[in-house]
Amino acid sequence: SFDPTLDPRDPRFQGTLAGITAPRFTISVGGDRLAVVTDSQVHVVETATNAIRGMIPVPAGTRDAAAVPGTAKLAVAHAAGITIVDLDTSTAVTADVGPVDRVTVGPGGDGALVAYGLVARVAPPDLPPPMGACDGSSSLVRVAIDSAAASAPIELGEAVSDLAAAPDGGLVFATLPCAGQVARLASDIDIAGVTLEKVSDLERASAL
Repeated sequence: SFDPTLDPRDPRFQGTLAGITAPRFTISVGGDRLAVVTDSQVHVVETATNAIRGMIPVPAGTRDAAAVPGTAKLAVAHAAGITIVDLDTSTAVTADVGPVDRVTVGPGGDGALVAYGLVARVAPPDLPPPMGACDGSSSLVRVAIDSAAASAPIELGEAVSDLAAAPDGGLVFATLPCAGQVARLASDIDIAGVTLEKVSDLERASAL
């Protein structure tokens, strides 16, 4: 941890969060709390004191996590699916949709918050095509934040390395490592047949 209100020469400027082993992701939740995700737990840390205020178990094999805008919740992607974690109530509800590699959260078409999970992520090639081989096809799952109800997987028809949902407007974007593009999901993602519309070129697109 770093305290920018102090002079960098002050010994209190830099600190360490005690009691957390092998952290994987750190997500800010509302600014006053951190959710530190390990392989099978979410540690709730109070940012004012760097003290752990709770631990919430989640299924093992965590792969990604994202805060839920305007709430004290986060979505955790793991080997079994997506878990919606509520820091206020210290509860976790899992949608068992199979392995999910990346997760992002934003409003759906009806305005309700949704966790969008990327299945079968394709990493960008080490070298630009055609020198670097790149192929594969990814799919998308949707999990309602309020109920943890999940949709059936939706084939994207492209190799995708990451997803990002806009905090408003119901837009979802994807990085396409093989095509070297950033794209927008262009149709109703509640149904099959989603198409991807190019937004910009980005060679070996990796993360959003």
